[in-house]
Amino acid sequence: MKALVIRTIMFLGFLLLFFTNTQAEVVMVVHPSNPVNHLSSRKIQSIYLFKKITWENGLRIVPIHLGAQDSLRELFSKKWLERSLGEIENFYLMRALSGQGQPPLIFLDTKEVKTYLQKNRGAIAYIDRKDLDDSVKEIIVEGLGSGR
Repeated sequence: MKALVIRTIMFLGFLLLFFTNTQAEVVMVVHPSNPVNHLSSRKIQSIYLFKKITWENGLRIVPIHLGAQDSLRELFSKKWLERSLGEIENFYLMRALSGQGQPPLIFLDTKEVKTYLQKNRGAIAYIDRKDLDDSVKEIIVEGLGSGR
């Protein structure tokens, strides 16, 4: 019995360690030719809430979301938009219903996001750091949200 308790405790400790270390880390990405290297977390909010709609070079900003079922989207919404996923969805719905514009583009997975970014110089998105590669450029986000 004592051995079973010890094994159970060790197993639970392993699970805790595993899930703690595998938490996603959100990174912001753009087309590789985008001249932006840093953005404040407030600028990210402005982009995704449609208060900032063009880059400094005049190119239209195209914000991209992952699907609402993706846990990375919820993490992004809470950390960098400082709103729940439901609040963000309601904001986009009200914006669309009032004729102020459509919500950001939504893609089902990171592969689709990166493919779109490669073809659209004004697009901005978030992905998990583990999916970062040379096909997109990471933007360093300064300020409030840590990405975790």
